[in-house]
Amino acid sequence: MKTVTIDRTGKIYLPKEVREKIEGKEYIVSVLPDGEIRLHQWTKPKDALKSFRGLIKSRKSVKEIKKDILETAMEQAD
Repeated sequence: MKTVTIDRTGKIYLPKEVREKIEGKEYIVSVLPDGEIRLHQWTKPKDALKSFRGLIKSRKSVKEIKKDILETAMEQAD
């Protein structure tokens, strides 16, 4: 087990052995109710709507859904 240090600005410094094992550059941090902290590797999807494909049943294309979202946002902005 390795220890990490945190400076006064809140930056966390990982030991070299840990950094060498980490893949990717972005992580999600979860703080559990008992105080345990976990890092989860995260890859930003190129198109957020496409990442939800299959979860929602719709006959509309992603392009049509984006258009609907934009139209709704413009209506609400007025």
